[in-house]
Amino acid sequence: LAKGVYIQVASNRDRADADQEAAAWKRRKLPTLVSSWQARDGVVWWRVLLGPYPDRKRAQATAQRLRRQGALDFHLLVEAPRP
Repeated sequence: LAKGVYIQVASNRDRADADQEAAAWKRRKLPTLVSSWQARDGVVWWRVLLGPYPDRKRAQATAQRLRRQGALDFHLLVEAPRP
């Protein structure tokens, strides 16, 4: 992941489902990517992320705007690991 803060809008165990979700966000002209994440139990999850945003404040403002528009029910803020 590039440096910054991301808005996680979905997490799926199936890559195809994550890609389908990401395509819907891309149609909204939002910067979107699918990234794998391995849980402690070894299960791989495919996260749908919006961003990156330069800081948590801007990411949260975007998430709040999407909630007001009815486009977002759930989200987490995810910071890219520092190199």
